[in-house]
Amino acid sequence: IKKIKEINPDLIGFSVYTQDYQYALSFARMIKKEMPAIPIIFGGIHCILCPEQVIKEDCVDMVCIGEGEEAIMELVENSNPYKTGTKSFWEVDNLWCKVGNEFMKNHIRPLIQDLDSLPFIDRDILYEQKPVFKRDLSISTGRGCPYQCTFCASNALGEFYRLQNLGKYVRQRSVTNVINELAITKRKYSPSSVYFTDDVFTLSVD
Repeated sequence: IKKIKEINPDLIGFSVYTQDYQYALSFARMIKKEMPAIPIIFGGIHCILCPEQVIKEDCVDMVCIGEGEEAIMELVENSNPYKTGTKSFWEVDNLWCKVGNEFMKNHIRPLIQDLDSLPFIDRDILYEQKPVFKRDLSISTGRGCPYQCTFCASNALGEFYRLQNLGKYVRQRSVTNVINELAITKRKYSPSSVYFTDDVFTLSVD
């Protein structure tokens, strides 16, 4: 809390799985108690599948449903008081927002089909805070899983996107794009291991 007060951010975000949701809520409650004016947004798989539960929490002002890259960028841009000509951040697609005692449920934007269009992750932001993370590199070469295992959240996530008709759920980066990121991160950070976070890394052998 002391560190957050020193930074004095304009927005605080949590990306959560079900297993760490309550843990994140405990921090969000402390933050909201000390700094009630700073908006707090929750996102991640748990929030996509259980948005009604999450938005009801007093410490949560917004919930991101769906992929967050474009939504968060729009949110930051539209929250900038010095930027003119932007729509209200209450209108940003993929966001559920609280307006008084009411919930604003915006449209869900299509899934990002060209994963190569996304910039590489800015790992410096994390490594500056936790240098130990440089040791093990985590990287994803795609999104989604074609299988429907009942014990896995990916099945529920895929069904959510299919019902919304938001585009192809299983998507992969090009080999060249992945190799370029691996080369850059190896040269810059010299990790001792690489962890591929894909649901099914061997999905495509092209």
